[in-house]
Amino acid sequence: GGGGGVVGGARMSLYPSLPNIMGGGNAGDHVDNDHGVLSGGVVEWDPDGTPINKGENNNGTYQFASSNLQPVGIIDLECYSVVNRSKLNPTVLELAGDSITNPDLRSFYFQSATVDDAECWTKALLTERHQSLKDETEAYRQVCESFPLQLSNFSEMINEAEAKAENMEKEAYTVRCSAEEGRRKVVAAVREMLERKCWETEGSRSQQQHEGDLFGNTLGGGVGGAKSADEMKVSSSSDAEKSLLDSVLDSH
Repeated sequence: GGGGGVVGGARMSLYPSLPNIMGGGNAGDHVDNDHGVLSGGVVEWDPDGTPINKGENNNGTYQFASSNLQPVGIIDLECYSVVNRSKLNPTVLELAGDSITNPDLRSFYFQSATVDDAECWTKALLTERHQSLKDETEAYRQVCESFPLQLSNFSEMINEAEAKAENMEKEAYTVRCSAEEGRRKVVAAVREMLERKCWETEGSRSQQQHEGDLFGNTLGGGVGGAKSADEMKVSSSSDAEKSLLDSVLDSH
């Protein structure tokens, strides 16, 4: 058997199991008060009228073989947890389901070449399979025990990622604040420079106008055209500077 199943190969011929070949179809039917239970769930029984005896033609059982024969069927061992052995012919064993959990399962009967082979098959079907189940259970237990540690590690990773994201947000906010502060300082400096230029221009124009008035009063009205031209130039320069200041302030 392998991979959770028993492959039916035949030393002689492979025949279907007979439900009453050893006195019944279920493991519970083969036990009476005179027969003991061996270790590993193996039951010995000696039903009346069994057709299997040493020296007879054992055409009613599956035959074990060591040769590599072509399999003709597979039995799923997951549901079969009981192995019964006959007192009359110890090479014959029955593979049956549990009378409580699987009472309706069909029983299978096997005959090995020797008693030692039957013991090996019984051990493989019960003890070794039970040990494999224990190993699998232990593996699952270890996996379950590792879950809290994995969750703890994942939680720490999440916390670290959140802390990094928060620090990056703080740094980005600091950079934005610094950039905004720098922009305000630049705007204030430009504003101050342009306003100073405007005041200087306005003062220069007033001084020129005052000087022109004095000069005009002295020389008479012959220089009126020149004075008007100077006033237009100063006014045009002042308007241009104010327009530049307004455009800078509006852009920021």
